[in-house]
Amino acid sequence: MKIDFCQQFKTKQTDTGFLVETPLTYYDNDRVVVFCRRLDDGQYLVSDNGDAALRLMFDGIDISSRRLLSWLDEMPKITGVSWNAEKDELELKSAGNEIQSAIIAIAEASIQMQGMAVLRTTREESSFRDEVLSVLKTVAMESGIKATYDAPIDQGGQFIADTLFLAETPLAVVIAGSKFRLLEAELMWTNARRLQDPTRVIAVVESAKSVGIKEVARANYFTDKTLVFGEFETQFQTTIADTLVH
Repeated sequence: MKIDFCQQFKTKQTDTGFLVETPLTYYDNDRVVVFCRRLDDGQYLVSDNGDAALRLMFDGIDISSRRLLSWLDEMPKITGVSWNAEKDELELKSAGNEIQSAIIAIAEASIQMQGMAVLRTTREESSFRDEVLSVLKTVAMESGIKATYDAPIDQGGQFIADTLFLAETPLAVVIAGSKFRLLEAELMWTNARRLQDPTRVIAVVESAKSVGIKEVARANYFTDKTLVFGEFETQFQTTIADTLVH
């Protein structure tokens, strides 16, 4: 089968179909690979081959945790991706003409599974977070736009924004003190786009070096903006305020 992906997606034929190496990465920077197996009825079974679950087990994460299982139960309703408990893998049956969407759905679900189980446990209060929140509260007060804090932006409550401005077009701000929280912002943005949710997502990092230069560069493609706080507090405040009115 010929797959019309951009050059960042690398396709390789296998005995049972093909696999696709995507530009998306797990938190350890390994590429997400999606496997496509031909079925007797002409369709394909698209899966992560258990990669996401295996990584969690290596990290000592209990796949049977209530939070993770609750998220897995919601996945079919959101993207059509199902959890195969016998194989511990994410999978989606797809016709040939829909396989590109299926591949992207599996890839996103794989890194989102990592995010649901790992990322939120790494968040800690810090002076950086306090400083950013102080600026955001000032923006809310000066703009007159209501803001809520530690606010879910999705119906399932899986994605939590540090600040959610309830503007005509909502704006979620994620304070990314680590590369894991930055990845969560990317997942938040990706999920919103998939659901056609107009909420914009801005991630803010203390410095590119603190979370990784490559990670920040990638995040600019998977958020509406990724901003560096660092020594640019005034510029950061102005950017947030301008975004709210445009």
